[in-house]
Amino acid sequence: MTTQPTVSVVIPYYDQPEFLRDAVESVIAQTYPNVEIIVVDDCSPGVNAIQLLRGLRHPKLLVFKLENRKGVSVARNAGIIRSSGDYILPLDADDLLDPQYVSETVKALIDSNDAGVCTAIRTFGNADSIINPELDIAQILSRGTICNTFLYRREVFDAVDGYREGLAVDQERQFLLDALQKGFTFKQIKQPLYFRRQHAGNAEQSCLEDRYKDLVERNINLYKQYLPQILGLQKVRVQELTVARVRLSRDFQKLAIDDKRLKRGLTNVMSYYHDLEHDALKTEATVGQL
Repeated sequence: MTTQPTVSVVIPYYDQPEFLRDAVESVIAQTYPNVEIIVVDDCSPGVNAIQLLRGLRHPKLLVFKLENRKGVSVARNAGIIRSSGDYILPLDADDLLDPQYVSETVKALIDSNDAGVCTAIRTFGNADSIINPELDIAQILSRGTICNTFLYRREVFDAVDGYREGLAVDQERQFLLDALQKGFTFKQIKQPLYFRRQHAGNAEQSCLEDRYKDLVERNINLYKQYLPQILGLQKVRVQELTVARVRLSRDFQKLAIDDKRLKRGLTNVMSYYHDLEHDALKTEATVGQL
């Protein structure tokens, strides 16, 4: 019987004690039999990862702590270097996997020439939506949604020298760009098997603008190369937003009309009520005179 390839799920952890255990339990619940779990505590304050995960049972669960806080890229790289899997699966400490995630992505990858595979994203928490992430350079450069959790072959990590360790944000986006420039290809499963949590800790719009500026500066030559495609994508998005704004305006107008109708209806009902009340008083007075 052929041994199924080992999948190493690597979870960097920093100061999210309310979420970490759920993330690890979602990995333990995988139907795929050959998974190792590596949790890297990036010198988190308060309760450490070992304490948070106490009592969990898994034959290949490794939890270790860095001596000093180094950032998510260093923590993720450290976990992958310690791992033994043929395939790597990064997972944020506040996110979750469907029990079929590893089985379905391994099945999709094992018989293909692609270097990695992601699934559609299901957001939960402060938002509830399904998103299909982007996997080509122009879309990624133009701020298309990416999937920070995806299964990929170990040789991808080796070829790009891991996640860039000088970055405070957008490490996964840069990793994808670095891999795509090396000629690796990725594909997507349309099932939403990865659950991305939306909560108060997610980046605000002002932070996203700064991130985009940094992304451009880091990849300026790449932007120049793909500028026509990026401008084309931005034009399409502007057109889509224009159509959406027109539809929204029509919806508001319809609501305003419906609101006026409702108010008129309410006025008629109240008038009818007063008429009935008046008739009742007249009837009562008449009866009293009999």
